[in-house]
Amino acid sequence: MNSQINDLLYRLLDETPNAFGVFDSNNQLLYCNANMANVFGLSRQQATGLTHRELMRNAYNNGLGVRTDSEDFEQWISDVESRQRLDPVRTFESDLFNGEWLKITQVTIDDHLVLIGTNITELKDTEARLRTALEELNDVANTDVLTSVANRRHFFARAGEELARAQRYQHPLCLMLLDIDYFKQVNDQFGHHAGDQVLQFFARFYESGLRKIDFFARLGGEEFVVLLPETRLPDAMNLGNRLREQLTRQSIYTMPEEQQLRITVSAGISQFEGSGDSVQTLLSRADEALYRAKAHGRNCCEAAAPWPAVG
Repeated sequence: MNSQINDLLYRLLDETPNAFGVFDSNNQLLYCNANMANVFGLSRQQATGLTHRELMRNAYNNGLGVRTDSEDFEQWISDVESRQRLDPVRTFESDLFNGEWLKITQVTIDDHLVLIGTNITELKDTEARLRTALEELNDVANTDVLTSVANRRHFFARAGEELARAQRYQHPLCLMLLDIDYFKQVNDQFGHHAGDQVLQFFARFYESGLRKIDFFARLGGEEFVVLLPETRLPDAMNLGNRLREQLTRQSIYTMPEEQQLRITVSAGISQFEGSGDSVQTLLSRADEALYRAKAHGRNCCEAAAPWPAVG
């Protein structure tokens, strides 16, 4: 009866899709199935009797087995083996040189070490595809479809983060609100297709003129916004005027009409004033400054009054 059970157990271990191996107290392999031997690039007969270190070294020298970026294999395998019997049961994931992934469970029983490896390559591939899909969905949710810059939703999320940072560390922060002058006339005279191309050009132009730490977004229509971390109001005004002046010298060629257009922009710029400030108050003050820029003939930058407004 015991012989029959042993035969059944061995058949089960041989036919299981898992990798299975048993090591004695000296870390010498007593038994493994074909799947475990394949991990080391050996047959069962070749693997049986070798120590864990010998098996790992043979696999490493042949570009097989568990992937490691360590240049010192002996030190790496010593670190691996030092953790093997610390806990009765230990589970971890390892990627192999052949691109597969194993979920490895180590079980210590009476000074014997049992290794069980489950191939989770398909699961890892699925996880990677899901991560990519979620990243793409996040990009779609945070990106303006027409101009490919950040959208209103993304702006408010980022603005909250930047404002919290400015409040915590008392660092300067400015907000620049931009509005393309006479944009409705572009749509009325040349059509919405030309208007779309103007918006796309404007977004590319402004984003290319900013620093990596700055954040540019489209709020809607012809209105855009720039967050300027670590920037005081005079520097923000200099930037706004420099980009505004450069824009006046740009020509926009719309297709297929082949129209050549020139545009200008008005800007209102507000500065973080302290702990009582909020994203909404920054926007409101910038909007008031933008209104003054429009009233003063457009194609100019106006600085917002401090908050709370004086007089």
